Amino acid sequence: MHSKANTQVRYTLKPDAMPRIGASWIWPLPYAFGNPTVIRTVDDERCGVDLGYERPLPEPIFLPVYAVQAGEVSFAGETDTGYGASIDHGKWCTHYGHMKQMFVTRNLGRVRRRARVRAGDVIGYASEHPVHLRFELWQRAVTGGFKAVHPAAHLASWLVMPTLSTATPSAATANSEAA
Repeated sequence: MHSKANTQVRYTLKPDAMPRIGASWIWPLPYAFGNPTVIRTVDDERCGVDLGYERPLPEPIFLPVYAVQAGEVSFAGETDTGYGASIDHGKWCTHYGHMKQMFVTRNLGRVRRRARVRAGDVIGYASEHPVHLRFELWQRAVTGGFKAVHPAAHLASWLVMPTLSTATPSAATANSEAA
């Protein structure tokens, strides 16, 4: 007979899913007619925030949701409020909710395949009406599992990626195209 401790599954990240040491974290939403911002803080045990934009965006819009850092998808599926995905980054875990479309492999039920993502991979599209994303940040606890952390202070130092339509070429690219 196996003891309960032996039957508990412990996941470890594959080397190519580990965050790069010293790498910047990325905002889950891109620059789109302005920088994304925290539009609402949800005061519950999960400490989530809704991310969006100060100005309304044109609808319908397919706004990409980025993986904020490399990791493995620990949850992906449809919920009552749209699609949701959680990514395990080792010491941290991030959750993305209210998505209208999801591009990571579902992993529900008994078979748990953990797909790997890189920082900046598009994992879905943000919800509409208004355009927003539910975002949660969890830190691995010493006793096991994760503890919810308010993400707003952490987001302040993360990079905001441009959308493809607003990306501008670097000076070197612009000079070579002009020649």
